[in-house]
Amino acid sequence: MKNFSDRLDGTRIGQVLDMQGRRQDWLAAKIGVSPAAVNRWIRGQRKIDVETARKVASALDTPFFMLFDIPKVVETTTCDVSVEGTAA
Repeated sequence: MKNFSDRLDGTRIGQVLDMQGRRQDWLAAKIGVSPAAVNRWIRGQRKIDVETARKVASALDTPFFMLFDIPKVVETTTCDVSVEGTAA
């Protein structure tokens, strides 16, 4: 996995918490960090490592790329698709 740590600021975490009516201390308890850590992320004083960022996204039930401004990567897989044609 690429290192996205330079992009993992927490400014959107506060916005999502507000929209969900949740508090910083709730998130801290949910993911096992201190409320001060959550506060520092939201104020942009600290960056978040990828593993913790995943926990934040999961706890907030919000897609990772929406919280941390990471471009959504679309994985392609091979599958059989049959298309029915119509006679002309």
